Amino acid sequence: FFASNHGCPDAECSFCHLAHPPPPKQRPQKLLREELRAAVETVIRQNEDQQDLRLALKRLALQHPYLFRYIIGQTDTYSQRIVSTSRELD
Repeated sequence: FFASNHGCPDAECSFCHLAHPPPPKQRPQKLLREELRAAVETVIRQNEDQQDLRLALKRLALQHPYLFRYIIGQTDTYSQRIVSTSRELD
């Protein structure tokens, strides 16, 4: 098993004695995802100062791994929109 290209497929394996990667990340349930997204939107609406917003999002991201990934994704999307808008204005 451990000598194959795919390695050992069983994360609970006690046979091959190799370290296994953690199981794949799973999304939280839909209701929790919606609540977490709403929390991000609330923080964005409440903080007009960029520095305060950044600190608030940083604190929020530490509360849940999904929030961290969601905030990073939203930040990337926002940055791409700004770049495309500025190119249209040129």
